[in-house]
Amino acid sequence: MKPLTKVGLVAAGYVLAVLVAYVVVGIYIAHTNTPDRDTSSGMYAFGDGMLFLGVLGVASIPATAAGLFFLRSNPGFWRGLTLAAIPVVATGVIACVIWAMARATVRTATPESGPGMWAAFSVLRVLLAPLVVMFLTLAGALAPRRSFRVGLLVAAGVEAVAFAYSVVAMVLARRYY
Repeated sequence: MKPLTKVGLVAAGYVLAVLVAYVVVGIYIAHTNTPDRDTSSGMYAFGDGMLFLGVLGVASIPATAAGLFFLRSNPGFWRGLTLAAIPVVATGVIACVIWAMARATVRTATPESGPGMWAAFSVLRVLLAPLVVMFLTLAGALAPRRSFRVGLLVAAGVEAVAFAYSVVAMVLARRYY
C-alpha cells in the first residue's frame, strides 16, 4: 500500500470518527432539549463537549490503530512516542496530586487562591486521562519491540492509577464534605 493511501485511510477514519461524535451529540441534545438546557446552558455545554470528546476518543480507535500499525516499521517514531509518554503521564500524576492537595485544604483553597486555581485546572487534565490511557494501551499493544511495549504499557498503567485515585478521591470528598 502506498504511503499516501495509508495517510488517506487514517484521515478518513478520523473524519468518520468526528462525524460519529457529532451525530451522537446531536441526538443527545435533541433528547435533552428541555427548559433546564436553557437555564443551565453552561453546564450542558460542558457536558456536551465532554460527550463529544468521549465519543470521538472511542470512535477514533480504529483510525489510531491503523496509523500506529502503519508506523510499526519506524523505530524512531516508537522511541519518540515512548519518551513523550513520560512527560504526558507526569502531567496526569501532577494534576492528581494538585487536586488531592487542594481537596485536603478545601476550606482554605478558594478558586481565587493559587492552590484553588491550580486544582480547578488540574480537573481538566484528569478528565482527559481515560483518553490517554486508551491511546497508550493501544500503542503499547501495537508497538513493534518489547522495550517500547513495556514503556507504553507502564505509562498507561501509571496514568490509569492516577485517574483511579482521582475518582476515588472525588467520591470520598463528596461523602465526607
